[in-house]
Amino acid sequence: MRTTHRRQLSLPVPSVPHKHARMLASMAAILDAMPELEEQVLSDLTSDGVRSDFGRDGLSAQQVLRLMVLYTMLRTPFEQLEFHLADSPTYRAFCLLGLHDPPPKRASIAGNLSKLRPQTLQALHTHVVRYAVEHKLETVSAVRTDTTSVAAPIRAPLDSALLSDSVRVLERLLKRAQKWIPTQIPNHRRRVSHRTTALRTPNVSKEDRESLYSDLIDDTKLYVEAALFAATYLEGINDPKAYFLSIDLRAFAERALCVVDQTERRIFDEEVLPPSRKLVSIFEPHTDILCKRNRVVYGHKVCLSFGKTGLVLAAEVLRGNPADSTLTTGAIEQVQSNSGKTPHDVAMDRGFASKKNVLDVKDLGVQRVDFGEGRGIDTEKACGNRRIRRKLRRFRAGAEGLISWLKRSLQMRESRWKGDQGFDAYVWAVIVTACIQAVARTG
Repeated sequence: MRTTHRRQLSLPVPSVPHKHARMLASMAAILDAMPELEEQVLSDLTSDGVRSDFGRDGLSAQQVLRLMVLYTMLRTPFEQLEFHLADSPTYRAFCLLGLHDPPPKRASIAGNLSKLRPQTLQALHTHVVRYAVEHKLETVSAVRTDTTSVAAPIRAPLDSALLSDSVRVLERLLKRAQKWIPTQIPNHRRRVSHRTTALRTPNVSKEDRESLYSDLIDDTKLYVEAALFAATYLEGINDPKAYFLSIDLRAFAERALCVVDQTERRIFDEEVLPPSRKLVSIFEPHTDILCKRNRVVYGHKVCLSFGKTGLVLAAEVLRGNPADSTLTTGAIEQVQSNSGKTPHDVAMDRGFASKKNVLDVKDLGVQRVDFGEGRGIDTEKACGNRRIRRKLRRFRAGAEGLISWLKRSLQMRESRWKGDQGFDAYVWAVIVTACIQAVARTG
């Protein structure tokens, strides 16, 4: 049985006189003041066509929302969070657990948080921003925008490692399908492991390197052929498990073929592939290749707009690596949509600058916009006198510190959830938690 909010605790937990406990109490008061958040979360927790008023009592929507906030704040794995909920009275009170209520298990926490969709968390973020604006905690008079990169949970994408991963996953899936298919699966796992290890040793000659890669590619193709045959055979079996296994076999076989193709072109043809044509992980195929300050990041680009109080007024998780200059107008429109107000001042770095962007931003109602020097922009017409420009540039520099706070304090440097939807959900979970913290500090 699912509900939005627990009606009564079995036994209330006394508060602790500490600044961290006071912060959690302020955040709890903010969450209680926005019951619409609970309705959004409840829609994700209840399956379609399943009644939520029957069955065993599960975690309420408010409890799941608070578990998400606590998970991102503490930066701990689910097993450690389970211990904190069993050990700390303050955390139990924040998550609406009575003194004698059993804490949720690690699997229960992970299962409930995995049901939260990124669209739901984005809607929660809009509710928090509107709450801050309506209670005059954020004026939206000035906005600073910047982009950053968030890494995906993958290792360095070496060609040999990608081929080895493809063989390992296909072999595992073929073993699961062996009870249905009348054929033997390839058995070259040890050979693939030896070739992969040999390629990682230093000072490998070009001839040996090409020979090792040739063996790896041949073995991978054998597993791909076996996987495609098994997928075709399983599609004719009247069993749901066989059908879903055939989908996994075909999906990973296609990714393995992409890895083989890009390896042949890079190793044998010495072709330089563009980032958009590379597959850097067979488990996270959505991952983009980003270059930020001479550092390569495998993940996605995120555009963030902050107010004076540090509240994230707008955010967007991007696909690909679009130029910052193409995001200028969209960031301001999103701020207007989320807050219902038009900022008076906008400060961005030179990557967002163009003459057209100055005109487009001013057409949206912004009075002063500063992109820094250069790009042929008349800074006096765009922003004003020298004193105002200096003030806005110092204001924009604070965006770097706020992004650093998100990455250090809330661990937005790398996504901890897997999959395309999991990546977006994790980023939005961090943003929602940051906004609730900012509102609690301001209030």
